[in-house]
Amino acid sequence: MDGFYSVWSKPYLKNKKTKTYSMRDFELLTLILSVCVWQRYNGKALLIADKPALDYFQGKGLLSLFEGGVSELKVDDDIDTTVYWAGGKLYALKAIDRPMCMVDLDLIVWKSMEEYAKDADILVIHREEITDEIYPDPLAFEYKDGYELLGDLDKSVLPCNTAMLYFNDIDFIHEYANEAIRFMKGTAPSSDNLNRMVFAEQRMISMMAAKRGKNIKSIFPLASDIGLQDMFTHLWGHKNVLKYNYEERVRFCKKVINRLRYEYPAAYDLIVNSQDFKAYL
Repeated sequence: MDGFYSVWSKPYLKNKKTKTYSMRDFELLTLILSVCVWQRYNGKALLIADKPALDYFQGKGLLSLFEGGVSELKVDDDIDTTVYWAGGKLYALKAIDRPMCMVDLDLIVWKSMEEYAKDADILVIHREEITDEIYPDPLAFEYKDGYELLGDLDKSVLPCNTAMLYFNDIDFIHEYANEAIRFMKGTAPSSDNLNRMVFAEQRMISMMAAKRGKNIKSIFPLASDIGLQDMFTHLWGHKNVLKYNYEERVRFCKKVINRLRYEYPAAYDLIVNSQDFKAYL
């Protein structure tokens, strides 16, 4: 099962004084380890990134890490980077031409997903509970004149967490991506940077899957059901700890580098001379 990672630099660069994209050391190390582990247990990894991100990875000498190759991500200029900061993922899905698995940059998948995906049209790690704070009624959003939400959507269907998203029907995933993009373009300007994004990315796919009779399988029913497990490492909230706690950041980076050194020496060779990680070597 091949997978892909996507990087859209525009939200990152929007309020920066530089046009050069970059990642924090712990974020880059997590991505490198994630790609290595995915390619050991699953299939080839593809990188889909826009030009500033591609330039960044090329400058770091890391493009060869992606055995599935590299392609340039194109995102329409009218996507609001503040509201739809993860909108690049929808454009990456639109560009995929075969069944694959989308993997977030901060997620490590430690085991093969082949058996889990065998009887599923869509595979995710877990579903999401519907709460008014995170998933309000989509009819409550403000829309631009002329936009109408896709009809016959069952609002009771639980959203999918899309940190990992496998799909076997390329036509359906394109339909979903196009509809999510139409939604992003159809909403009125807003300061909200959560509810609309998770609707487009995580709720719309589940409602459209139900509409089209697609089978969604989640490895865990809900996030609260995960508990102790050895299948996934998702940095997510821990990134704030690593961002502000220097001791924890050093410990984490050294741990990842040592794992690369002993388990993925080819990837380690790509970073051993990097100034980014000099303090940890």
